[in-house]
Amino acid sequence: MSLAVLCDFDHTITAEDATDALLEQYALPEWMEVEDAWKKGHIGSRACMQQQIDLLRATPAQVDALADSIHIDPHFKSFAAVCAKNNVPLIIASDGLDYVIKYVLKRHGLSHLHVIASHLAHVKEDRWELSSPFANAGCSSQQSTCKCAISRQMRTLTNSGKILYVGDGRSDYCVSAEEADFILAKDSLLAYCQQQELPHQPFTSFSEASVLLLNYIEQHDLVFPPLTKEEIYA
Repeated sequence: MSLAVLCDFDHTITAEDATDALLEQYALPEWMEVEDAWKKGHIGSRACMQQQIDLLRATPAQVDALADSIHIDPHFKSFAAVCAKNNVPLIIASDGLDYVIKYVLKRHGLSHLHVIASHLAHVKEDRWELSSPFANAGCSSQQSTCKCAISRQMRTLTNSGKILYVGDGRSDYCVSAEEADFILAKDSLLAYCQQQELPHQPFTSFSEASVLLLNYIEQHDLVFPPLTKEEIYA
């Protein structure tokens, strides 16, 4: 039996929500009305993101400058190293924007990590287009990135192994309840796990997450045969 780790990005790896920061800085004011419709359950996450990106008005240089301001947990790099040392695939699975996520990770020397997220493409001047290559028509949460489907794919890859999920919020509820074997949770995801009595441990930083990961490996006597990069990210 082996293990794969799926990890959210915004407010989990980062101190702030990179997508919200981008919209707050450069989107037309109507983006907040779309956000409110999503919070009230009138539209799904995928529709929300697409409508908000249609309202974005920023040049690539401005987006890059915003991404430069995003901070990550100072211990996340060590957490990624712990995963690598133990042959544990670590996948960033996010409902956020791949362009921004990859930019931030590269800035911290983590460009080797695999990112599954909404695809943000520059169209012209200050206009952008969003596509959802990892959406799933059957996704109960209507997310732009279906984390449940990704989790099932990773479980198959690891020979029916275990999935450890790391997250913080609403976009993590579905995968935590339906697919994850164990959750490292903070903020609203922690409250949700407690309410739903899901198997979890709270964490506030990735220094704690590294210890919890190693404890989970030891307690479940997990074995990790080395996988090639092609196998992990197929």
